[in-house]
Amino acid sequence: MLMRRSLLHLTGAAGLAALMTPAMTACSTRPAEAGEVTSSVDRRPRRSGNEPTVLAPFALRLFDRVQPDAANRVISPFSVAVALAMTRNGAAGSTATEMDTVLGAPIETLNDELNTTLQALTAINDSDADVQVNVANSVWGQAGVPWEQPFLDALAANYGTGMRTVDFDADPNSVVDVINAWVSDETNDLIPDLLSPDLIDHLTRVVLVNAVYLKGGWKAPFSEALTTTKPFTTATGERVSADMMSDLQQHTHWHATAGWKASALDLIHPDLALALVLPTAPDEPSLSRLLGDDGLDRIFDDRTRANVQLTLPKWKMRLKADLKATLSELGMPTAFDPNRADLSGMTTREKLFIKAVAHEAVVTVDETGIEAAAATGVVGGVTSAPQVEHQLTLDRPFFYVLTHVPTRTPLFVGRVGDPTAG
Repeated sequence: MLMRRSLLHLTGAAGLAALMTPAMTACSTRPAEAGEVTSSVDRRPRRSGNEPTVLAPFALRLFDRVQPDAANRVISPFSVAVALAMTRNGAAGSTATEMDTVLGAPIETLNDELNTTLQALTAINDSDADVQVNVANSVWGQAGVPWEQPFLDALAANYGTGMRTVDFDADPNSVVDVINAWVSDETNDLIPDLLSPDLIDHLTRVVLVNAVYLKGGWKAPFSEALTTTKPFTTATGERVSADMMSDLQQHTHWHATAGWKASALDLIHPDLALALVLPTAPDEPSLSRLLGDDGLDRIFDDRTRANVQLTLPKWKMRLKADLKATLSELGMPTAFDPNRADLSGMTTREKLFIKAVAHEAVVTVDETGIEAAAATGVVGGVTSAPQVEHQLTLDRPFFYVLTHVPTRTPLFVGRVGDPTAG
């Protein structure tokens, strides 16, 4: 079982040694240098109150562009946003402007919002033993490079991390092993190999990583006795046999329009819920067009709660992708251009650019609850039942959004096109 952790796992060289030692037992060699560059700046407290996230439009637009032709998809736009925002703190010029535009807000707003959401998610883990939530950040930089102090201060103040120094130049493969071991540990071993050896070489200077793990039970679990094999119609019209869960009724969120209807599965902790969105058109490809900028606000409006009978398949799916091309298409190509990228906010010793944005996400849904993990690495998701008022039967392609409800932050976004495909 994943150990409960604070967001800031490491505050000094002793902590790094503790991290590196078990990781190194699985490696044939260790990096030439290991240590940590830290900041004396304290972690900023999270802001009070709940405000809708500025990241929802970015989250849905990113999801629409990642492997859009795949029947089943899942990403963690939250993990991607955290890794990119950490990187953005070291960007300048047109690189910074493009990243702000793609993420949907200036870096000051992003730092404030992400710092708040990260700490709110950690508080969930601290308050409820029945829901496990782990969010962790790490930055791995080349030893000997003079890293800019404002960049290090921003990492400490908003993301609770320092910079672990390694030697990409001398032994890049060993660094890959160490980072992957860190990610595997933070995701309860669900993501053991985020970085492939071809992404890291002796020219790599920095890797910024976010990891997210969540496991929680439904507030009203499904009865396994009511799970039966039923047909699920895919977008191509093919009928497959799927294990379909069903309940008598849940008093939960409900919203319906001409283009879609949606409900939600509440987790045990009230700040977490899985939105379930069924488009009217079975071949609808765009979740951002379907929901618009305020779709999650409408779904999670407490005034629209109703008694809903839910029927949906069990599923497990995984996605692994390099988001470089996708993010370039969304509007931040300069960061990936070795000639035009400006990451001088990180260091002025060398001219840096983003080589890759590695992302992996996995989600499992069954009668008892949900388990989800994701990581992103920037290299450079009854006895007498009340009358049922609505029914939502998800027996054809649908979308889902695992949401931090108070801020409407999409933690994981996915589409189930064929629950039997895995």
